[in-house]
Amino acid sequence: MAAPAPARGRAVGLSLPSFGVGGAPPPPAPQASAPLPPKGGFVQRALSAELAGGLEPHEAADEEAPGGADAAPAPLDPALVEAWLDFDALRLSDAGPQRGRLAREAPGRDRRAAHEARAAVDGLDGPPRAVDPRDSRGQFDHLYAGEGAADVPSNGRPHRVALGAARAPSTPRFVTVPREAAEVYREARVANPFDAPLLDGPVEVFVDGALAAQSAIGRVDRGGLLRVGLGVEERIRVARNARVDESSAGLLGGSLAVEHAVAVDLSSSLGVNVEVEVVDRLPVTDDRDVEIKLLSAQPKAEPYTQEEIGAPVRGGLRWRVPIAPGGKAQVAFAYRVVLSSKNEIVGGNRRE
Repeated sequence: MAAPAPARGRAVGLSLPSFGVGGAPPPPAPQASAPLPPKGGFVQRALSAELAGGLEPHEAADEEAPGGADAAPAPLDPALVEAWLDFDALRLSDAGPQRGRLAREAPGRDRRAAHEARAAVDGLDGPPRAVDPRDSRGQFDHLYAGEGAADVPSNGRPHRVALGAARAPSTPRFVTVPREAAEVYREARVANPFDAPLLDGPVEVFVDGALAAQSAIGRVDRGGLLRVGLGVEERIRVARNARVDESSAGLLGGSLAVEHAVAVDLSSSLGVNVEVEVVDRLPVTDDRDVEIKLLSAQPKAEPYTQEEIGAPVRGGLRWRVPIAPGGKAQVAFAYRVVLSSKNEIVGGNRRE
């Protein structure tokens, strides 16, 4: 609610949403004379000793830790644990007391050079408008297998490698939100033809071999719908006009009725039949003293929540309007706002 108007009482705020286990037998019970160690104590001490390159695991398990069996296990060194995760440096010993066990190799010149090269590649900037897959992969990982081998020059520069190709029919879509912009936008809808999800990233659209548009897509799951924006369709025009009337309402004229009549005119110069989605809205409020009612809509409107793009709105309306080649069409609707005559809408009753 805004501050009261000087002459007509308090103002009423109206929100105008923008579109913009196994079956193994249990182990035998331990003897009473042999108390159990703390849970995980032997295992953790054994792992610590092995990571440090010292005692064998079974020796570490039999050795009594300082302070007795109830002493807290020694913490693992994170650096040693990380070193054992370098699988390229692990080798299986074939001689000596460590025969048959994994051992770590000291980093040599070749491994250092490989590490430096990997760090240099990781530091390269991605292509324009590209998105790191680690930021858009969702909750699951997926393996993308290429359909053939590729030779990539090792020159320290990024290269594009084709992983696969597929055909799928596309469906054009025209949509306009004339209250936001007097333009009609084109969109291509394609069902994901791959048996794999598509990640965020840039898209290039070619028509008859010529580059028609550069756009971007969000993550599309397997079997999902790929939507690519193609910019403004200049051959379809749209205009929105509104008329606002005020009148007294109520038994004793203590209410004010503000009626809005909106007309959206469409004209097409295309040589084919098209269907245009027209999106508009009604104002909404949480004030119980204000009544908002849709009076008419021609053609009949359907509720529109905009949830498909992750930005839901209230009071949305949508029409699907067919237009013949070179033809015209119109959408018209009217709504009424009833409020106390002592109040007015924030921004003015005639702001349409």
